[in-house]
Amino acid sequence: MRRNIFVSLGVVAIAFVLILASCRKINLATDVGQGLIPEVDNIHTFDTTIEVQTFNNIFTAASDSFNSLGTDEQFLGLINNDPIFGKTDARMYFQTLPVAKLQNVPAKRYLDSVVLYIDHIETYGDSTIPQTIQVSEISPSFPFKFTTNRDSAYSIRFNGFTTTNILGSTTIAPVSLKDSVLIWPDTVKTSRLLRIKLDPAFGQRLLALDSLTIGNDTLFKQQFNGFAIKSINGGNAAMGFDLLSARTRLALFYKYDNPTVANDLDTTVANFVLSGTSAAVSNYIGRDYSGTQIATNSGDNLADQVTYIQNAPGTYALLKIPALANMSNRIIHLAQLQAQSVYDATDTLFYVPRLFIDAVGGNGKNFNLPFVFNDYFSEGTIGLNGLALFGFEGLPKKDAGNNTIKEWKFDLTRYVQNIVNGKRPPYDLRLYAKPIFNVADTLEYRTADNNFVKTPVTVAIRIPQSRVLSVSSTLVSPLVGRVRLGGGSHPTQKMKMRIVYSKL
Repeated sequence: MRRNIFVSLGVVAIAFVLILASCRKINLATDVGQGLIPEVDNIHTFDTTIEVQTFNNIFTAASDSFNSLGTDEQFLGLINNDPIFGKTDARMYFQTLPVAKLQNVPAKRYLDSVVLYIDHIETYGDSTIPQTIQVSEISPSFPFKFTTNRDSAYSIRFNGFTTTNILGSTTIAPVSLKDSVLIWPDTVKTSRLLRIKLDPAFGQRLLALDSLTIGNDTLFKQQFNGFAIKSINGGNAAMGFDLLSARTRLALFYKYDNPTVANDLDTTVANFVLSGTSAAVSNYIGRDYSGTQIATNSGDNLADQVTYIQNAPGTYALLKIPALANMSNRIIHLAQLQAQSVYDATDTLFYVPRLFIDAVGGNGKNFNLPFVFNDYFSEGTIGLNGLALFGFEGLPKKDAGNNTIKEWKFDLTRYVQNIVNGKRPPYDLRLYAKPIFNVADTLEYRTADNNFVKTPVTVAIRIPQSRVLSVSSTLVSPLVGRVRLGGGSHPTQKMKMRIVYSKL
């Protein structure tokens, strides 16, 4: 009896392997174009491509309301010479708060120096061109608010801060941030720090604060409302920073009278930080597309040969696929939106972003494509594996000129299947790059018994845009990443939809 059970299980296992091998044969053949797909159970399978129409658009504040938190990568610097996507101006605004009380009383403290240190993550652009970084003081009257809620945080488009005193400046080439330096009282050199020595008068102001003010965040903010930092000339790069790192701090180096030993001075440092405090943060990112290719080829009703995609605040492409509306019901084995980057020499300075697609409803609102919840999601979130399956990462290949470019193949199989079987109408699609966004829609969900139910959920999807391998995959990075893609009418690198199907 036991032998019969094993034989039965063996037959089932062999059948499963044969089915899996058959499916694998279809997938490999369709994926790499190894020839005609054989008939399976007398179902004829076909491979076709259909036209995609592409239209460039620039996001507005209404359609791209990304708000930045202190946990996000923060950017500073000027990109003055990107011939394709124009200029970028990134500015940082943040507060620092005392970690502990100061030694002795104000009259018995003596300043050595006051230095601002900011933990550097990456440089996006040309790191060899110097920039002058200026630090100012945020006006005490400005209502700088602290929040950990993204919905109530400052938009990256907000630049309404008022400032007062200039506290210091430095001129650096971003590449120099890799240099190692020794910072007292450490005994080991450290690198990747932006260091700005500030006005001694500012340090004296801090030393003059009493213990009550130092020990109360609200009172301290009334005396010092934070830093406004910007690049004031030169440069062709934006620098990314981690403000909540323990290495980001305002360091107040000073001496004080030893209260227990007469005529004895002790040396110490007082740190003012963001991490673990109620320090407010804002990151302004401004774009200027004047005179650029994207400005010339966007915002009209003319299909474009080249599409321009830039991370927030940036640009997107509207995609129309007219042939889907009249496509008859059939079995869709594979539906891929295929796109290639169009090479430009500046691609070595400004790396390509990871991309995403959603649909544009008749009410103008965007929503996710109807892929099955369990295909790419896990417990209400989408991970890197799911995003990779969806096709967010462009893979390297060579173009006709032997230049290394990127190619995207988005899996829209379930989206197209739902159109041809009448479950949903075809929508215009939106192709873009963002660091994070919310998807609110009725998602299909596959249950354990392989039935399908629909459940309304809101999913926060993070697209890691930074290319720094050492950072967390959950780091939220606006600004970085831009790419030109061949549009639907491009002469050699057309964006298109490939469909592998069987007739019913």
